Amino acid sequence: DYIRRNLGPMALARDQKTTAEVLIRFGPRLPGLVEDLLTQQLNGPVAPPKRRSTGWIWGLAGIVLGAVGTGVVLMALAFAL
Repeated sequence: DYIRRNLGPMALARDQKTTAEVLIRFGPRLPGLVEDLLTQQLNGPVAPPKRRSTGWIWGLAGIVLGAVGTGVVLMALAFAL
């Protein structure tokens, strides 16, 4: 059953149909895709842009806001007594 489905004239016809569908779908874009791939291969891989590390800024902001919040709570408790 496996051989009947995946080998032989019917499987070949099915594969050719699938190939034709792919070519119809990507045919108009194929020259541009090939050109982009060739250009990328000639120029080498493009390094991703470096991201600026802003983690320390968020950490500092958390510490400052935590200190301010603690001060506000302590002052509210002091005036409540």
